[in-house]
Amino acid sequence: IEGAVSAGPTTVGSGQGMAVAFVRNALGDGQISRNAGTIPGGRFLNADSSNPRRPLPERLVGMISFIVPAHNEENWIGHCLDCIRGAMESVGGAYEVIVVDDASDDATGAIARGKDVRLLHVTLRNIAAVRNTGAREAIGEVHFFVDADTRVNGPAVKAALLALRDGAVGGGCIP
Repeated sequence: IEGAVSAGPTTVGSGQGMAVAFVRNALGDGQISRNAGTIPGGRFLNADSSNPRRPLPERLVGMISFIVPAHNEENWIGHCLDCIRGAMESVGGAYEVIVVDDASDDATGAIARGKDVRLLHVTLRNIAAVRNTGAREAIGEVHFFVDADTRVNGPAVKAALLALRDGAVGGGCIP
């Protein structure tokens, strides 16, 4: 992997951008970079400036792994996971969702468990380490790192996939 991008917590309302980071597992070996938070040679993607109407090729990528780090996110995690599912219903293709619950003492884990996701429990209290834990468990060719308080939508996922096809290594959608 060239690198990983960290996108800060974002509360997203109608018409605003979203914080999403993605990494293509170019090596195909499931290894994650130790320098998470950097994008060597990468670029940022703003889904609004891309052309979300451009059709996706039949097979743009293999499986997508959505990795959601979470700590005490009971107010947001359910909606975040529902949005990921809705986005992928519109985009199509194979995907998995991995929630990495980092020492939550609220209902975050229970809510995630009820959403048919892979749930991992850690006590790391370091967002990069939590993301890397999820990435090590992911089986997708492409990793999307999505903050638990973020609403993912189909056009943003599609724009990110098109950017990957065009050579982007990582990015974040911004308002």
